[in-house]
Amino acid sequence: MSDVVKAPAVTYNSELVPVGARVQVKEELRRDGGTRIELRLRGLVGNRVSGAHVHTKPCGKLPTDAGPHYQDKAGPTQPSVNPEFANPRNEVWLDLPTNKDGSDR
Repeated sequence: MSDVVKAPAVTYNSELVPVGARVQVKEELRRDGGTRIELRLRGLVGNRVSGAHVHTKPCGKLPTDAGPHYQDKAGPTQPSVNPEFANPRNEVWLDLPTNKDGSDR
């Protein structure tokens, strides 16, 4: 059984993610120690690919309030741009294509 946590969405670029757009995130901790993250989108700009990352802190008024990207193995300096640590195998990188209606499905 999973807990449902509702939080207000934060939009930093209302031209790409209009106020009123919806994002649903589901996290599943797997028995093998891995994590599965599912993201569903509604109301974004259509026919576009956006990227999403998991950050170390909650969203705030400024994008930098969210802290650096979460890293499974943290780099020695943060935020890390070293490709040894900043890569899709060590961070959560989601490329999100939307259909003509601005949804992921």
